[in-house]
Amino acid sequence: MPAIFQSEKSYLLQLFLLYFISNVFLLLNFNGVYWDDWSLAYQSPEIIKNIFAQNSFIWIGYLHIFLKNIGNGIYIYRILVFFTYFGSGICLFYILQRIKYIDKNSAFFITLFFLLAPVNNARIALINTPPILMLGIFYFSFLLLTQYLDNKRTIIYRIIILSLFFISFLLESLLVFYSIVLLYIFYHLIEKNTGKLFINFIVHYFDFIILPIVFFVLKHSLFKPYGSYVNYNALSPDYLKTVELTYESFDTSLYAPISQALMTAGSNLYLTILLFVIILLVFRPRNTQRVIKNNFKNSSVMIFLLLSLIFFVVAVFPYCAVGKLPVLGNWSSRNQILVPLGMAFLIYFLIVIIAKLNKKIASILMGGLLAVFMMEDLFSYYRYQIDWFYQCSLMQQFQASEVVKNYQTFVVEDTLEKRVWVNSGTLSINWILKNALHENTRLMVRNNQSLEVFKQTKMYPEHFAADWTYTPPVYLKLLINKNYPLNLKNITKLFIYNKFNPKKFEPTVKNLTEIKVVSTPSADNLL
Repeated sequence: MPAIFQSEKSYLLQLFLLYFISNVFLLLNFNGVYWDDWSLAYQSPEIIKNIFAQNSFIWIGYLHIFLKNIGNGIYIYRILVFFTYFGSGICLFYILQRIKYIDKNSAFFITLFFLLAPVNNARIALINTPPILMLGIFYFSFLLLTQYLDNKRTIIYRIIILSLFFISFLLESLLVFYSIVLLYIFYHLIEKNTGKLFINFIVHYFDFIILPIVFFVLKHSLFKPYGSYVNYNALSPDYLKTVELTYESFDTSLYAPISQALMTAGSNLYLTILLFVIILLVFRPRNTQRVIKNNFKNSSVMIFLLLSLIFFVVAVFPYCAVGKLPVLGNWSSRNQILVPLGMAFLIYFLIVIIAKLNKKIASILMGGLLAVFMMEDLFSYYRYQIDWFYQCSLMQQFQASEVVKNYQTFVVEDTLEKRVWVNSGTLSINWILKNALHENTRLMVRNNQSLEVFKQTKMYPEHFAADWTYTPPVYLKLLINKNYPLNLKNITKLFIYNKFNPKKFEPTVKNLTEIKVVSTPSADNLL
């Protein structure tokens, strides 16, 4: 084996290097807020507590209040997400090595696909940091469990593991995903040849079996959503719809992410080739040919492929069961948080099958897919940064517009969302409006139908338009300023000003957009 693969440290360094490159724009995003982040970033502690009390997660509210007081109240979230998710991957790396059918090289590549999987890019949002933390606790608990099963440590160790799993269930989708843990315990009993497998499983691990049930009963009997969150994440009574969404998830969260990554790589071919070269320099082609060095039997490969599908189903089913389809590229990608494990197993063992036929092709495919995934991750988080620049631009435009300052109700044609925004939607643009003018008295919608809906909607104090009252609407267009191209020079300038020179950033970023007034209640075609 080449020297680069000889030490444990080298594996971890390679994982970190490629993970860091893929997430560099996540780390460069110092102050961007997205979607529901607006209800956190610029809210009082009292309102934050009220929001999370209503959705039955008051302790998460206290976590957000604590994090908001660190630094600028935003970047700490990026740091936590970056290192917690990487920590989850490291835990997985060591968990996999305790499975006798998976050698260290295989564990390494599965973990690498797990870390680079082009899904769940919504984890950049502040609101999605607690789920990532719970995921990290889950994988850490899983790692401790594997050590406990091998060494049979004290009862205190067992209680700690159970407690950590219990805490991780604050991400409720883990209640179903936890079945993988029970499957591992059962596998461990098989390897020990204990006999009477089911009896031993139930008798010796009854506490692990009932743990998610206990959490579910306590959570849904003592902590029920109320207010604007009544029926929040309620199970759908339409079982056929749940099955349909689960089936559709294979398209939206398995095929679509890989397809999208390939298209992104094709659009950024030179950078993708550069990433591929970096991968070859790190691994060298002959290293990826070692992926079947331990001679996987065909039956073992088939079992792992079946397991990969099971891992995928238990990852998406909890979201489909509450009517939320995991989808790439928008807010719904947060529902893909558990998808990477199944995706990593599936991709890796499909490559193993190819390697049995031709190791060189498998080697190129391995490096190529990793480069493609890295390109997609880079581009995805780059788009979020550009999205933030456009949000900042609109804030500057709203502050400068006399029409926006003098009216309360707006119907807008938003050409930005179709071209540069990360599907921000009506909610985000209203939060931008609120924070630009520091008032809750205005409302922007996309059409008159939405305006009618909002006229009938009860507004709570935490809402962006809590003090809005209907007035005849002003019609606006939000446009890209074609006289200020988003070229490399201007992008670099915005990145630098955003971090180091706020006084120059504000007038510069304003140039990205423009507002056109189509009509007001008192004048038509006002320009």
